[in-house]
Amino acid sequence: MQGQSDQQWHEDKEAAKTAAKMKCEENCGRAPWGCRCFHDWKANVEQAVALGQALHVFYFEGMVGCGKLSWQELSNETSVKEARKNSGLGASQTAEVAYLESCGYQFQELDVAEFDDFMTSHTAIETI
Repeated sequence: MQGQSDQQWHEDKEAAKTAAKMKCEENCGRAPWGCRCFHDWKANVEQAVALGQALHVFYFEGMVGCGKLSWQELSNETSVKEARKNSGLGASQTAEVAYLESCGYQFQELDVAEFDDFMTSHTAIETI
């Protein structure tokens, strides 16, 4: 911060690191805040949509469509806990799918068991 001594900055930084470590420990080793990954993922989605590319969501095996929440429900702790009980998505992916739906983006939902076949059928083969 401007006008802050180096010593004060160091002390504030250490206090913030300690507080973050405690929050992480309280949350079973997971950071309880968002991350830059969502920002980067969102930028990639926007670029893919602009290029007319198809969007695909892969769910845990046998769980296609399970655990989805609306964008508004993500702030409801009870809804999130209930969705986590039978979800085909990780926590971050739940938010990503909610974002896609809130934007009205079309996407194909697939089982992760289909991933290898999907990649094989969507990989361009170069010939020389």
